Amino acid sequence: MGSDTYYRAFMNAFDRNHFIGLAGQDGHDEWDTYRTGFRVDSKLDAKDSITFQGDAYKGSEGEVVASVTSLQLPQPQILNLRQRLGGWDLLSRWDHALSSTSQTTLQVYFDRTNRGDSTYGEGRDTFDVDFQHHIAWGHRQDLVWGLGYRATSDSIRGTIRVSFNPSSETDRLFGSFVQDEIAILPRRLYFTLGAKLEHNHSTGFGAQPSASIAWLVNDKNMLWASVSRAMHTPARDEDVRFNQRVLPGPVLVSFFSAGQKNENVLAEELGYRTQLSTELSLDLTAFYNSYTHLRSGEFGTPFLESSPAPDHMVFPINAGNLIHGESHGAEMALNWKPASRWTLSSGYSYLQLHMHRDPTSTDGVTPVTIEGSSPREQAQLRSHLELASRWTWDASVYFVGPLHALQIPSYTRLDTGLTWKIGEKLSLSVVGQNLLLDHHLESSGPDQIVVSGIVKRSAYAKFTWQF
Repeated sequence: MGSDTYYRAFMNAFDRNHFIGLAGQDGHDEWDTYRTGFRVDSKLDAKDSITFQGDAYKGSEGEVVASVTSLQLPQPQILNLRQRLGGWDLLSRWDHALSSTSQTTLQVYFDRTNRGDSTYGEGRDTFDVDFQHHIAWGHRQDLVWGLGYRATSDSIRGTIRVSFNPSSETDRLFGSFVQDEIAILPRRLYFTLGAKLEHNHSTGFGAQPSASIAWLVNDKNMLWASVSRAMHTPARDEDVRFNQRVLPGPVLVSFFSAGQKNENVLAEELGYRTQLSTELSLDLTAFYNSYTHLRSGEFGTPFLESSPAPDHMVFPINAGNLIHGESHGAEMALNWKPASRWTLSSGYSYLQLHMHRDPTSTDGVTPVTIEGSSPREQAQLRSHLELASRWTWDASVYFVGPLHALQIPSYTRLDTGLTWKIGEKLSLSVVGQNLLLDHHLESSGPDQIVVSGIVKRSAYAKFTWQF
């Protein structure tokens, strides 16, 4: 659109079939989405440029849940739910160069989203403003700071399965940050110090500082270390009542979440990166994380309730912040080019979790669930081979350890694909996935509420035309 203005537009869609259930039945988790959007970039003058972009989408997704639908036994009922989703967003960004060493960015964003099924519905508007200022301060400091504001308003329709109190709410988040990268020894030793300060309506102010140091020993070796503190602040789902099950009586077992604290983590990392040769590189990282005020489920005092009918007893489980713990582990990545046309990439990670409840906590389930919901070991090996000038062969092997709390065994996955580059702008690929096993289980829903689907062996062909 002229010498200094460019645009692009896109449309895409997909329709993915369902998985199968644990008993081989239809998993009812098919998924489809249709999306369109645009972007316009314009250079106004030597110091200013502006961007406009927007998206709109519509789709649906299914799931099978074991859910309370009434106070009549038997419960829970198995529901085949179909969630409808849709929305649109607009973004504008202005970049301004104050000088050759100082630039500012102002971004304004609006998003509208709607989603829901027969047991739940949500409409949400989000407005966000973000300002950043980047300064090259002398020859040794690179400084960036910024301010942000976000307001999100919602209207949520609930049922006996799940309800929110209040059903409509506006949350406001104020934030600021600063980060300074200091070259203590140029091209040799760098120190980065930063902090983020936020204020939300639930827990007030919260600070998230971070610091890291990187030492370039020589052209082939680097050591680095970092420490940071992060927070998970209460979100809209902190004001929820979720009715989990009905017992004879009738007795309604309900989870209540309100008055939550920030969940905190202190993360410490140490890393080493080396180029062993022109064909071989190695990356090693060790980490230790300390967690406090993690969410727990605490037994409350039973009470009588008359709505919905009939009269029933409620056994409450109240959300608390009485779980703490730590995790530690290591990660390794190795890249090797044994031949000019062959590249191998491998990775391995080890994770150990230890969770504990505070002495006043009555939650004996959450620590065990957290510890057993992440694999202790994961490994991968990827190969990329250029067979000829127009043919490439890719293969990947992934190993994931067992998830004991979810009763999911370990599995090994093999994917492989062959690509033929027909011309400069045309290519054809044939890919096989999960080739070692006919089917396997990878995940499970929270509290076993969502009925899991099984990943099957599959294959697909892809034709790509660029113009």
